[in-house]
Amino acid sequence: FCRVDGGGGAWLPPKRAAGERCAPRWTRVARQDCAAPPRSRAAERPVTLRFLHRRAGRRVKVEWLDYQGRAKPYFELAGRGSKTQQTYHTHPWRVTDAEGNCLGIYVAPDRDGVIILE
Repeated sequence: FCRVDGGGGAWLPPKRAAGERCAPRWTRVARQDCAAPPRSRAAERPVTLRFLHRRAGRRVKVEWLDYQGRAKPYFELAGRGSKTQQTYHTHPWRVTDAEGNCLGIYVAPDRDGVIILE
């Protein structure tokens, strides 16, 4: 299995020949502060984000921040849930608790990324 950059475990089986080393497919996306949320910028590079919610019993909401910085609800994750989302490089995603309190903002990197919610 390929490991996420920065550790964190194995996520996907590698597609490689026997004996060939596996290059990581997923980059771990760092959490940013909620104080000054960014807005989406025009981007042409599609990427995939994988949201992994590691905490049991706590539901979170995931919102895309549009070109004006407005939150657009996308999906909810139950504790220990995961979801794969197509997006574009530079697009920010906000994670909130059930009451709408911001838990973090994650900006899509220039390649596929994983967001680990703990």
